[in-house]
Amino acid sequence: MPYPAAQSTHLDRPVKRITLALLVCLTLISATPAAAAQPVPAAKASVITTWNQIAVSTVTATGPSPTNFNYFAFVHLAMYNAVVGITGRYELYKWDAVGSKQASPEAAAATAAHRVLKNYFPAQAATLDASLAASLARVKNPVARRKGVAFGVRAANRIIALRVNDGRNAAVTVPTGTTPGHWRPEPSTALFTSAWLGGVTPLAIDSAIQFAPGAPPAISTQTYLEEFNEVRDFGGQNLDTKRTAEQAQTARF
Repeated sequence: MPYPAAQSTHLDRPVKRITLALLVCLTLISATPAAAAQPVPAAKASVITTWNQIAVSTVTATGPSPTNFNYFAFVHLAMYNAVVGITGRYELYKWDAVGSKQASPEAAAATAAHRVLKNYFPAQAATLDASLAASLARVKNPVARRKGVAFGVRAANRIIALRVNDGRNAAVTVPTGTTPGHWRPEPSTALFTSAWLGGVTPLAIDSAIQFAPGAPPAISTQTYLEEFNEVRDFGGQNLDTKRTAEQAQTARF
């Protein structure tokens, strides 16, 4: 289905627990009050879990990858803004839009998720369109449905615009060090298919450098020797390591 261009203005505000967007959406959708002018049937919170599962199926269709979590986050942020922009009960994520109080939060959430997924995974457009049609069919009020769809598109477009040039799929140069103390890949290790993930613009913090562990100890220090021995003794491939069965199971997990 065609979508209008993004309509938004940027307003950076502190982010409040964006990682809890799913739980917030579940709470606020189920508690959305009816509009005074034209009552809107209470939306079902299941729209969030439904589209979460659709997102999982869509994103993982080509196989598991740590990069999938980018797109799960985009979907949930779009649904979060779509609902909060209508209800006004929580702080929006990097947005200041206000939706109609007559709009259906359920229609808005489903449309926002659909728009994000279709943008990044156009090959699955037919399946996504069918899923959206099923979700919208549950919203019986035509005015609420139409207004919800319109605002859901805006919410999705906002997230998509924020994530342009965010570092996804950037080329990463593989280190080529060969001297003692320089890291180099183990020969049988697969090439770095998702190394760019470390350079992607974060969603809820200023920079990943905030949590960087710092440089490793110099190779000539006692600390380096102790840490090297620990890795060898507990992480070695042979069965005669010092790790327990529980530690081995944890490492494999």
